Amino acid sequence: MTPYTKQDLQGIWTLIRNELQRFYGTPLAYGLHGIFLALSGFFFVLTLKATQDAGLMRYVFSNSGVLLLLLCPLISMGLVVEERTHHTLPLLLSSALKPGQIILAKYLAALILLAGLLASTLYFPIFLSIYGEPDFWPLVTGYGGLFLLGGVFLGVGLWTSTWSKNSLFAASSAFGICLLWWLLGAGPQYGEPQGWWTVVQYLSLGEHQESFTQGWLSLKDIWFYLSAMLGLTVLSCLSFQRPSS
Repeated sequence: MTPYTKQDLQGIWTLIRNELQRFYGTPLAYGLHGIFLALSGFFFVLTLKATQDAGLMRYVFSNSGVLLLLLCPLISMGLVVEERTHHTLPLLLSSALKPGQIILAKYLAALILLAGLLASTLYFPIFLSIYGEPDFWPLVTGYGGLFLLGGVFLGVGLWTSTWSKNSLFAASSAFGICLLWWLLGAGPQYGEPQGWWTVVQYLSLGEHQESFTQGWLSLKDIWFYLSAMLGLTVLSCLSFQRPSS
């Protein structure tokens, strides 16, 4: 017995399309795109003027990671909670889709939005290619690392959206969790980390970005982000299926 039939896949795609249409039907979508483009472009020009380093994109990727930390909770805050506030959740649950499939569709829609945000900055490497010879592979891994990092941020936002009472609380909760997770393991370091501190640093989101920005394809870091995304999706499914008080 296959987990997803053709009808299931069609239903999932329909919900993804509806989510994208709903998001781009609001001023928030264009506002977030504009903010991301303006700030990432500012950091790109600032970095370009400040350094002649051929690997300047790694600094841009680091700044973009901070922008995603701020913007991803805003993208994901209404994924589920708005269904409750607009009283459309019973209609959605009465569809042929199972709760887990609904969560998957909403998460995939958010990931598509994230990919669109990142794709809008591709003129950075194009500009560098015209006026220089940047290394191609660090650009690919850098964007890949940003996508995985943003995917975790969106996963946190999706989870908070399943149990929050309003979008603002979902966004603020997601931002707080993502910030703590990002800074986990940060602090003064004296020598090599040892014992439990090694585990704490490994669990930090920021700890796994360095390999991507430097052009390394680390399976350990990829597995960490994918595991976090999967775990957050499972948590979102469990929270979504639990009756809300």
